[in-house]
Amino acid sequence: MPRVIPLAQVSFADVEHIEQACFQPPWSAATLNLYMNNPENLCLGIVSDERLMGFAIFSRFETEAELLQIAVAEDCRGQGIASQLLSAAHVQLEQQGVTDILLEVNATNAPAITLYKKHLYRQDGCRKNYYVTPQGRQDALLMRRCLSSDRED
Repeated sequence: MPRVIPLAQVSFADVEHIEQACFQPPWSAATLNLYMNNPENLCLGIVSDERLMGFAIFSRFETEAELLQIAVAEDCRGQGIASQLLSAAHVQLEQQGVTDILLEVNATNAPAITLYKKHLYRQDGCRKNYYVTPQGRQDALLMRRCLSSDRED
């Protein structure tokens, strides 16, 4: 059964492996290490049989948090891993006094947008031509979730 744990409890190499497989371009090891070791950030992993299946990294500032990255190993997708990570993060962030969570997502990333909408994120804006991809420039959707008293299904 998958369980959510602090990302610090898993191998950095495992986090880096998923990071490099999921993001183009991936964060450097130094950047990933910097975010993971910032005590202000919430960094969660989800493991099963001691294998890292995915992770999420949120930065926090006062009552706001920003989802910086959420990633799931390719062979673990479609199992609700990202949903579990978001649900666990929402609980922990609310306990830490966070009232709003922000994120940006590539406008062409339909699976991620569907996930965020399922978790009550709403589009809050758009950054035109924000992402540089092999397919050309693509828009970033800005999304927000208010944590106060609303609950996920």
